[in-house]
Amino acid sequence: MPMFDNVRIRSTTVTDAAGYGGAEGVVFGVTTVSLTNVEVIGDAEDDCAINVDFDRTLPSAWFQPSLVEVTGQAESTISIGGAEFQRPDGCGEWIQVRTRPWWRFWSRQ
Repeated sequence: MPMFDNVRIRSTTVTDAAGYGGAEGVVFGVTTVSLTNVEVIGDAEDDCAINVDFDRTLPSAWFQPSLVEVTGQAESTISIGGAEFQRPDGCGEWIQVRTRPWWRFWSRQ
């Protein structure tokens, strides 16, 4: 599951009891549970958990992967070196939108 995808938490007895059933958020991370010992809602199937942020409506939490369903891709922009890439809403491809010469790394233009 890619970072920053929009997701919904499936409504189950476990997620409803924790207060997250049906909540919508954004994927902020994936971890190996045996290495990080994070608290997971549901079972840590395949030793994996997905972190979802709920934009201050609920605390972020780690979930069993099968409890998280993708609802769409968020628009994102990242900068790597002098290049800037965007992923427009609904498009899985990253598109390079700007490049700065290497010698202008300190400038925002």
